[in-house]
Amino acid sequence: MRYLFFIAAGYCCGSILFAYFLPKIFYHVDITQMSEDKNPGTHNVFKYGNKRVGIEVLILELLKGFLPIYLGAQFLDINNNIFAVVMAAPVLGHAYPLYRHGRGGKAIAVSFGVLMGLYPIITPLCLLILFYLIFSCILRISPDACKSIVTFICFGISSLLLNDSRAVAAGCIIISVIVLHRHRQRGVMENLEVSLFQKELFGR
Repeated sequence: MRYLFFIAAGYCCGSILFAYFLPKIFYHVDITQMSEDKNPGTHNVFKYGNKRVGIEVLILELLKGFLPIYLGAQFLDINNNIFAVVMAAPVLGHAYPLYRHGRGGKAIAVSFGVLMGLYPIITPLCLLILFYLIFSCILRISPDACKSIVTFICFGISSLLLNDSRAVAAGCIIISVIVLHRHRQRGVMENLEVSLFQKELFGR
């Protein structure tokens, strides 16, 4: 029952789309109408809102992933395979909230929050940060959707290989699948560009 409680609590927390509600309620900005991808996510808040609301949303999106996992880890066995579902619940809630008929966000910020909630286990968080840095600063991939796809593919594979806990590794893989599914859309790779530092290696 405790696992079911934290799965439900995590899903409900994840379903609160701060990136949609905060700009609309306090700043009268609907980022889902202004943005091309209609995504209620942190990136669009910074792009179409302002820096202040962007920071507010980012903190809240991280917290809604962090709190259910951090608290759950105090009461649950993180090595139990069901804990993988607990990990994925906030990400699933953000990506597929029931009240918006599954039209949620792409679940990047909440994924970071979930991994932060695993502390003192830091390997998954470090892996995700590492791959985002690699594909942002060294082997640069654009647009952002393509970068996220490649990042989460690498993150999922490396999590399977480098995490000591099978449950945590499984949770990371489920999170990767959810994020990849949210990013999957027709033609997303058509404008792919890859460069090594500033030198373009591939573009179309």
